[in-house]
Amino acid sequence: MTKKIWLSTLVSAAFLLAGIHPLELTWLSWFGFLPLFLLFFDPKARLRDILFPSLLTGPLYYGIGLYWLLFYEVRIYLLVLLVLAPTFTIYFLVLWLVTGRVKSEWLKILASSFLWILFHQIYSLTPIGTGAIEVPFYGSLALLQIVSVAGFSVLAGIIVGINASLASLWKKRSVAPGVLLLFFASLLFGIHLWG
Repeated sequence: MTKKIWLSTLVSAAFLLAGIHPLELTWLSWFGFLPLFLLFFDPKARLRDILFPSLLTGPLYYGIGLYWLLFYEVRIYLLVLLVLAPTFTIYFLVLWLVTGRVKSEWLKILASSFLWILFHQIYSLTPIGTGAIEVPFYGSLALLQIVSVAGFSVLAGIIVGINASLASLWKKRSVAPGVLLLFFASLLFGIHLWG
């Protein structure tokens, strides 16, 4: 594997872990998906170039973030890790399959946001619940205010949309990702002000 893939994995997991207590760097965790989306929007990327880093990011993030379960029961820790670790891989696999032939950046970015909301809803039906896949996103009171208005799923979808827009803008340097970035940012700010 290339250094870019290993670095993307480590940076993504580190950003996501930065939002968990005691660090409380929630703003940094909002960009945890950016390295993975940079790989996803790379025109030369193959499916394995995104699946491998996302497969490593999940166990790194959940393995370290949920270490406290080891103090209670090792079997529960392993079960939760088994269920949650492939979340990012499944997400990027489905996203790749859905948008693989799509040329429109608008549709790819919107699909990434709506697909994360769908995954969020599916995980909310499991015993693990909704908060398990986005714990680092919900640090400050302002974010909880947004959640009180729009719900956890919408906030998570907006965050993923911001990451996808930033990655696409970085890779393609076209107008569409910039417009969608402004859309997601204004949506987030508008919900915050309204709440």
